[in-house]
Amino acid sequence: MSERSSSHSFRTTHLQISNEDDIPSSRQSKNDLMDDDQELEDQLPVEDDDSLDIDDSGWETDLEVEESKGNYDDTGRKTYIEACRLMKVTPVSFFSRNLHLTEIDLKHHGLGAAGAKAIAITLVSNTSILKINLADNWIGDDGGCAIAEMMKENCYLTHLNIAGNRLGYKSGLAITEMLQQNVTLLDLNISDNEFDLQLAPAFADAFRANTRLITFNLSKNKFDEKAGATLGPAIGFNSSIENLDISWNAFRRTGAIAIAVSLKNNVSLKKLDLSWNGFADEGAIAMGDALKHNNVLMELDLSNNRIFTPGIVGLAEGLAVNETLEVLKISYNPIEFFPILTFIKMNLGTALREIELYNVQVDEHVEEMMKGMKETHPDLKFIYGGGGAQLGRKGQPKRRPMQILREYITDQKMRLIDFFFALDKDKSMSITRDEFRTGIRRTNVPLREEELEQLLDELDKDGDGEINFSELVLGANTSKEGDRVQQKSENLKQKVKEDKIRNILSPPPRGRNDRPGSGSNRPSSRSRSRSPSMRSPSPVTNH
Repeated sequence: MSERSSSHSFRTTHLQISNEDDIPSSRQSKNDLMDDDQELEDQLPVEDDDSLDIDDSGWETDLEVEESKGNYDDTGRKTYIEACRLMKVTPVSFFSRNLHLTEIDLKHHGLGAAGAKAIAITLVSNTSILKINLADNWIGDDGGCAIAEMMKENCYLTHLNIAGNRLGYKSGLAITEMLQQNVTLLDLNISDNEFDLQLAPAFADAFRANTRLITFNLSKNKFDEKAGATLGPAIGFNSSIENLDISWNAFRRTGAIAIAVSLKNNVSLKKLDLSWNGFADEGAIAMGDALKHNNVLMELDLSNNRIFTPGIVGLAEGLAVNETLEVLKISYNPIEFFPILTFIKMNLGTALREIELYNVQVDEHVEEMMKGMKETHPDLKFIYGGGGAQLGRKGQPKRRPMQILREYITDQKMRLIDFFFALDKDKSMSITRDEFRTGIRRTNVPLREEELEQLLDELDKDGDGEINFSELVLGANTSKEGDRVQQKSENLKQKVKEDKIRNILSPPPRGRNDRPGSGSNRPSSRSRSRSPSMRSPSPVTNH
């Protein structure tokens, strides 16, 4: 029974008590009357003192107005306490204390399914909260379904984050159904869950039907190539989403092409994150073609997509004519950057103001081209560096992920086959990318997240999502050869550097006719015999 209905029942009972048949007789003493009045007053809610002025004729309409004014709890605090009792969970005091706020952050609170249900029951009638973060609470399918059902009723929430909650097929269907009905939600984050190909048609329907959502985060799920082919046309049809993050999935070539084709017709997307999806050259070429037609997109992230030179040339052809893209991110791709510069230089109408290319080959020639671009494109900024053996920057080169793994195996006094068997639990001589990630983390190999993903891309040569022992051996051998080439290159650079310094500090002796005359201007034999290391070196100018 709701608070409103229970209060109404209480008032009805009060009216029955107060009719004329129950009015005390004149034989009762004045004190008895006062005692009865006090007893009735004690039964009334404190906030409804005004109802005592209502006469015995019973104006029911006026009474209901007073009831809504005094009893209705728009925050739902009492509802939350009762819901927690029904769900047999401990109330989150931070939540119950702040139900009057417009924004609440409840990430990492360990709510579970029951805790999420209690919160969902409360939010059905709450009119204060506009933004809520429930990320990383392991609410599962049951909790996700409860939140989705709540969003069908709540017409105040505009921002919802339920990322990292182990949501699967059941809750995914509930969310997509909700998206086709809700008209107030503007920002939805359902990243880092377990949505996959099975849910792709449902999400495609949601993309087509929803016309209110502006920011949508579907990253770090399990959508594959076929899912990308299903979602692509729906993304192109949507006319409201401006910021879409579908990074860290596995769209690969087929999915990448479908998404790229969808951009030709999309009229709303301004920011698109497609990083870590294994697009390869085919996906990059398709994206370049899309940029020739799209006149809305302002920021595009294609980082770590295994794009090589043919793909970057295809992408650059699109940049040669596009006049709306402002930010391009292509970090962690094994590419040469000069094709991008060449084509951008041809486009005097480009809107590009920032290109991010961490861990991309930038040699002296490319740096000179960048400097030359300042004349024709003065607002364009290049962000690069981050170490990496490919970068032509001064300092120590960054270790490659496979090099880090080889050093770890050597330090543990293991063979490559021993390490592989430690990860290959069923001894099938093949492990999935997820199994490889789990094994690397469990064994504490010192790899950062981006380095681990780079290693996986390097090892998974055929792109089938699995790594067999032969691929690991090939990766290790390639790494060793790379180390030898890198060391040889570093030795050569060091030798050239030392020779240059030696020539500056110890110039070759002059001829007899060029020797300075005797006297105070001629250095003493003592000064001539000083070691080069004792002299003050001349300044070195980098050209």
